Amino acid sequence: MVRGLDVQCLLIHRPAKHGYSSNSGSKPAEELAKLVEGKGGSVVEPFAGMSGFDGSFMIAGPTEDFYEQMLAEQVTILKESRQISLAQRFAGTSVIKAARQFLAKFPTERDFDDAGGDNPRNNSSAILSLMIDERHLLFFGDAGVPAIKGALDHLDGERRTATWPRLIVLPHHGSRHNLDLETIKRMLGDPAGVKFGSAIASVSAESDNPSPRVANAVGRRGYPVAVTAGETFRHSWDAPPRPGWNCEVTVLGPLSETDHGD
Repeated sequence: MVRGLDVQCLLIHRPAKHGYSSNSGSKPAEELAKLVEGKGGSVVEPFAGMSGFDGSFMIAGPTEDFYEQMLAEQVTILKESRQISLAQRFAGTSVIKAARQFLAKFPTERDFDDAGGDNPRNNSSAILSLMIDERHLLFFGDAGVPAIKGALDHLDGERRTATWPRLIVLPHHGSRHNLDLETIKRMLGDPAGVKFGSAIASVSAESDNPSPRVANAVGRRGYPVAVTAGETFRHSWDAPPRPGWNCEVTVLGPLSETDHGD
C-alpha cells in the first residue's frame, strides 16, 4: 500500500535503532522505513513530547526510555516462554451476542484489575493525543495500564487533561488485559456527572472483545462503546456527509459481566 502513496513522513518505532534488530517487528519496520526514505520521505520514531500542527497533534507515550524497557522485557519473555495464546486471551462468548443481551441498567460496578496485564510489545505502542477545536481525542493503540499511566502523566504535564476527552479508542480492542478500573476512573472520572463522549472498540464481527467489564465501566461514565464489528465508519462533528463512510454504528448497551469471567 505504501508503494502507491506519497508518504512525506512515517511515524514508526524501529527496534533495530535501539539494539534489537532480532525483534520480530524490526524487519518490517526497516523495510517500511527504507521504502519511505527511498521515495524522499522522512522517518521519525514517535516518542512522548513530539507534536505538530500547532500543538493539535501530540505523542503522549511511550518515552524512549520506557520503549527500550519494553524491548528488553520482550526478550526476557521470549526466553522464558511465557507467551499467552490467543485462545487463552480471547476465550468467551461473542461480543455481538453479548451486545444483544441488553440489560435494564448497568450491573453494579466492582473494582477490577487488568487480569495480569499486557505484554511489553503491546506496552511499547505509540499513544496519540489530538486536540481539535478544544476537543480531546485519545488513541491508545495496544498499550496496557503502565504505558497508559505514563502517557496520562505526560498529558497532565502538558495541560491536555483539563477537560474530559471527546473520544477514546479503547486499547487493544477493549481487552480486559489493557485497562483496570483505577485507570478508567483517572481518564473518565466517576459515573456521576454531565460529561458525555464516545468510545470505540476496533473489533472483528466474531471477536469476544471488548471486555464487558471494560465496556460497562466506560459506558457508565457517559462513553457508550461503539464496535466496528468489521465495518468502517467515521467520527465527526459539524461536518457534511462523506461518500463511502458510514455514520451508523453498533453501540453496546450494558453487558452481562458474569457470563464472561469478568
